[in-house]
Amino acid sequence: MQQYVFLNPDDHQSMNFSKLLTKSNHRSKYYKFNNSSGAGVSEHIRFDNGIDIFLHNMMLKNNFEYKYTLKYYNYEIVYCYEGSSVGGDCDTSDTYSLNAGDIKFLKNGCYNRWEKFSNSSNWKSVSVCFSEQFFSHLLNANKDVTDTVTQDIIDSLLDNIMIDVNSPDIKIAFNQIINNNMPSNSNSRLLYLQSKSIEIISLFIENKLLTKAACKNIICLKTEDIEKIKYAKEVITNNYVDPLSVEQLAKYVELNSYKLKVGFKKIYHTTIYGYIRNLRMIKAKEYLESGEKSVIEVANLVGYANPSHFSAAFKKKYGINPSELKSKYYFSRL
Repeated sequence: MQQYVFLNPDDHQSMNFSKLLTKSNHRSKYYKFNNSSGAGVSEHIRFDNGIDIFLHNMMLKNNFEYKYTLKYYNYEIVYCYEGSSVGGDCDTSDTYSLNAGDIKFLKNGCYNRWEKFSNSSNWKSVSVCFSEQFFSHLLNANKDVTDTVTQDIIDSLLDNIMIDVNSPDIKIAFNQIINNNMPSNSNSRLLYLQSKSIEIISLFIENKLLTKAACKNIICLKTEDIEKIKYAKEVITNNYVDPLSVEQLAKYVELNSYKLKVGFKKIYHTTIYGYIRNLRMIKAKEYLESGEKSVIEVANLVGYANPSHFSAAFKKKYGINPSELKSKYYFSRL
């Protein structure tokens, strides 16, 4: 296994392995393998707006591993379309893998990393890297996302060393980069690659951060909002048989209905109606286990006008029909 250590971030990103690659004359940084090491090229293009793109097409004759230290933070969206690699943090047990067809997002930070490649398959990938400043600019361009929420979103993404990106649109954009046939040193190609890089970053933000589903689950709650939501939960608990509507409840606790619904789910990890249904099922189970009331009576007692709806909800919760549970406890007492 050949090993290489880099202190220059550009050496890492451009795959500029000492004695392995030779730089060619090109408007971008362009490297090709020496015959003794393998074949293929590695290209690094840096744009003026904080975006870099890296195109790797490597055919190795030997397995090798390299380690690198980054001196600045940036983000990367990488698409591996042939081959595989493994890597990780030198200072922790965090590891990741990339396989053909994978698109992943990672944060490159000020720490030591390692990566291994095998000669059993070629390595072909495209990486779009961008600065924190560029990322923040795109995030803050969305008026619906406050600075606090933006940071919350970023932090939630960075719990793992790598994050899967499952987006057909992003894969299409990457494949358009791979398949373009423009002259390698032309301005039109550079402009095309820059526009596609921005498209990939924008699609990632839309896919992972600013979808409607994500926005509905991300909200900034003040202390007074949290207290009102806790009070709403208390009101629901005391009135689950005949509960207020969400709009009525929101008015009662003096909170808008959107913030009540989203905030309730954020704090209690269930919807308001899910919480009501769970309370009803717990109480219904207690009634049935006592054996003193019929299924129809229990349904009415916990707020169900339709016994069949009650039975369906009960079986979904406990995996058994309410009549079966009642019989089970009835015969256990004989």
